Amino acid sequence: MKAHILLFCVLPLCTTLALPPQETGTAVLLRNPGFEAEGTTSLPAEWSPATGIYTASRRTAMAHDGTASLEIRHQFASSTTVESSPVVLKVGRPYRLSVWIKTEGVGSDPVARYPTALPATATMASFPFTSHTTTVGSSRDWTRVEATFFATQKEDRVRLHLGRNGSATGTVWFDDVQLEEIKDVTQMIPMETVRWSGPAFRYTDRGWTFVHIEGDPYARGVQ
Repeated sequence: MKAHILLFCVLPLCTTLALPPQETGTAVLLRNPGFEAEGTTSLPAEWSPATGIYTASRRTAMAHDGTASLEIRHQFASSTTVESSPVVLKVGRPYRLSVWIKTEGVGSDPVARYPTALPATATMASFPFTSHTTTVGSSRDWTRVEATFFATQKEDRVRLHLGRNGSATGTVWFDDVQLEEIKDVTQMIPMETVRWSGPAFRYTDRGWTFVHIEGDPYARGVQ
């Protein structure tokens, strides 16, 4: 039995061990990641509105690769999130989410306090509000952004945002979304920063302390 806990605290350090290198990433099935297939609404097939004002659509003749992209346009300050159909993940395994983003006049709410309003970015539905890919604002040509994470649930969704944790204005295009399982965990976590106790481990990333424990209840309690 395994448990995966996300904590704010810093736990006592344990002995550091090294893991052998593993294989490179393996793609996860994500339907219509390049937005090439039309849907029954203005959105691409396999994508739907999640939260906020519905101002998104499939845009042809604007793409990083192929012939289409996902466009979100805000004339006035607002927040829009579009999400993918469900993807199947392995709980406890590391993954990388990446997407290409192009922006035109994008700006987030300049007076928003905590949580800070973000311009264009991508997340997984399971992410806490502080986790996301690199953000893209102002007017930028196609830029690849990514985020690495450990899966905390078997089914998840990719989410694309204009105005996360607050409002934003401008236009953003998303294209070539990719989700892959990371086979070599050293791609996301320097092994010298990981602390181990048997099969359990902990590490700190961007202010979060991630703890993995496994085994019977007593063993998990000791870890």
